[in-house]
Amino acid sequence: MKKIILLVGETCSGKDTVANLLPYEKVVSFTTRPMRPSDIQGVTHNFITDKEMDKIERCKTLIAKTKTGKYRYCATADQI
Repeated sequence: MKKIILLVGETCSGKDTVANLLPYEKVVSFTTRPMRPSDIQGVTHNFITDKEMDKIERCKTLIAKTKTGKYRYCATADQI
């Protein structure tokens, strides 16, 4: 059985820094926010449209979702 470690914290609290120090595979979440210059599609996040997010949020494999301002983030069991 696979274990999931969830790092939770406010924006810019160091979650990515901690995740990069751990010897585990990362789940790359989906998001509706625009890409920043330093972002890489499929590495930083999977950048999708609101319509695509609506479809993912209706699926039975959704395991986590959140909203920061007007942007949504989620992950599915299929990614694990």
